[in-house]
Amino acid sequence: MIENPEIVVLNMRVGIIDLGSNSARLAVYEINGNGGYRPCCRMKKNIQLAQYIDGQGNISSSGIHQAVVSVQAFKNAGELYHVEHWAAAGTAAIRLAKNRTEVMRVLEQETGICFRVLSGEEEAWYGYLGVINTTEVKDAILVDIGGASTEIAHIRNRDFVNAISLPYGALTLSTKFAHLETPSQTEAIFQFIKSEMFKIPWLNQLSNLPVIGTGGTARAIGKIFNQTHQSKINRVDGTVVPRAVLEQIYEKIKSKNVKERKKLGKLSDSRAHIIHAGIAAIRALTSLTFADTFLVSGNGLREGLFYEYLFRDSTSSILHSVKEHSIHNLIRLFDIPIEATYRVADLADQLFEQLATIHELNSKHRDLMRSAVLLEMIGTFVNVEHYKEHTDYLIRSSHLQGFSQEEMLDISRVIIGNGQKPFKQLNLMMQLAKTLVYEAQANNANTTLHKGKNELTITCSTESEYKLTGTLESMSKDFFKQFGIGLRGVSACH
Repeated sequence: MIENPEIVVLNMRVGIIDLGSNSARLAVYEINGNGGYRPCCRMKKNIQLAQYIDGQGNISSSGIHQAVVSVQAFKNAGELYHVEHWAAAGTAAIRLAKNRTEVMRVLEQETGICFRVLSGEEEAWYGYLGVINTTEVKDAILVDIGGASTEIAHIRNRDFVNAISLPYGALTLSTKFAHLETPSQTEAIFQFIKSEMFKIPWLNQLSNLPVIGTGGTARAIGKIFNQTHQSKINRVDGTVVPRAVLEQIYEKIKSKNVKERKKLGKLSDSRAHIIHAGIAAIRALTSLTFADTFLVSGNGLREGLFYEYLFRDSTSSILHSVKEHSIHNLIRLFDIPIEATYRVADLADQLFEQLATIHELNSKHRDLMRSAVLLEMIGTFVNVEHYKEHTDYLIRSSHLQGFSQEEMLDISRVIIGNGQKPFKQLNLMMQLAKTLVYEAQANNANTTLHKGKNELTITCSTESEYKLTGTLESMSKDFFKQFGIGLRGVSACH
């Protein structure tokens, strides 16, 4: 049914801690007994750990205290959520600190949580793992502008090909050029980081690939874009920013002070102070590689650590089909009858084939309809009444991965059955398949379809002709309106 890494089925919660150079973050994931999973808690602390590195290269006692207090708060929250397993990682600020061993010792001693200090390439790898399992991208450049480092990776045919970590992030770049006024400072950061990127041989060989951004800077760009372009999707993940628009955002940010930056994307104080440096770095990368688009990913290192745990007993930690896996996860998460749902999807496929000469839709429409069939009933988890409205909201707002924002909107259009004629035709095919499965216990084995010149004949061996005719009668008028032919039910036993 679905070719993906095997998931260890548990009923537990996992805590992920990312102790970054600018902020510390917690994500708690719940893994249900049926294999469905979801993030159920997120917390953030703006600790700016990189600012506590002194002239000798050590994190000061005040910085260590800040880290301990933040991690202890995360642990307290984790205990309320009954976290059974912790995966905790420290990134650039700790990696660059000369006293990192002491920092890790104190953290474990004070909180009981054991941390790993990630190398630059490991940080890039986990960012890749979080992105590749939540998007269907094949070839791209991945970038994460952290507080004290920038990770860049090359993805080719979904494989992790090259990676590098530069010891400059939005926080440290802002500090390095703090002596300059805002417009000059931003431009100086752009020129400096572009020259550093130019020194990377494999990066100079890449061009015209999309750049995927993960981390706080990327999310901020997504917020600014969605605010100015009135996005219909309630999330920044999957936001596609054309290069020309990215240039416009850069020019706006360059000339504004911190208070004015906050208003652009409803940014936090800490993000508004350093966003100009992060955007300058991303502009440098897109300029160097002639990227046409910048894609915002809401997933990264924390999700990568989670997927490593989730697939720990599998042969691969990379999903074969992100879309199929994500749909199947939502079906499990919202407790939808899996067997019946896939029977409806298979029968809808058969209807699509039989009516192909009439509707003249392509394979993308077929895939769209199948996704709509599989997701239609998730809204019943909220309320059976008006469940399609709830499904529409969940598709736009929940953790449906691998689909573009426009694809999500199209799936909702098919489910609701509004908009252009193709959406209405697809909706009618899926509703007909659903009616046959739920009311006549039909499936591909006991049901045959035949399109004649003037009608579609449905032959089913499970029901009397009278009952089957009654089941289809209410749909005949709409069917003729959309496809221009009649609809007739016949019992194979008649």
